Amino acid sequence: MNNQNDSKEIFTSGYNCCQTVLVKYCEEHGLDAHSALKIASCFGGGMAKGHICGVVTGALMVLGLNHGYVSNEAQEQKQIAKTYAKDLQDAFIKEFGTLHCKELLGCDTSTPEGKDEALKLGLFETKCPRYIEFTIEYLEEVLDS
Repeated sequence: MNNQNDSKEIFTSGYNCCQTVLVKYCEEHGLDAHSALKIASCFGGGMAKGHICGVVTGALMVLGLNHGYVSNEAQEQKQIAKTYAKDLQDAFIKEFGTLHCKELLGCDTSTPEGKDEALKLGLFETKCPRYIEFTIEYLEEVLDS
């Protein structure tokens, strides 16, 4: 499976960045695509406020599906999940300098003016695919381990 190409298709067809990442991995982890798309729908654009990039939140959801825990007594599994979450965020910051959508794009897409600027500059076509590709590559590496 070529997740990068598939993800680019998903993103360019109108789904947000979080949906793009989560839907790629949902079914192999027991979550149907319909539910995944709905769950992730409010996380794009930094939770619609320019905060943590939706690519990162989608990847954290995938890591939770793969390495998460369902029992409060699962202390070892809790630590494993936290470690994966921290490592992903550290890798993203190392690569791009921040986790925040506003900073990644250089404008605040939660405002009409910021969204217009992002569209005018083609940021969704030029910047966001890089963040998606990096994160998919990261997930491919850690999910195979």
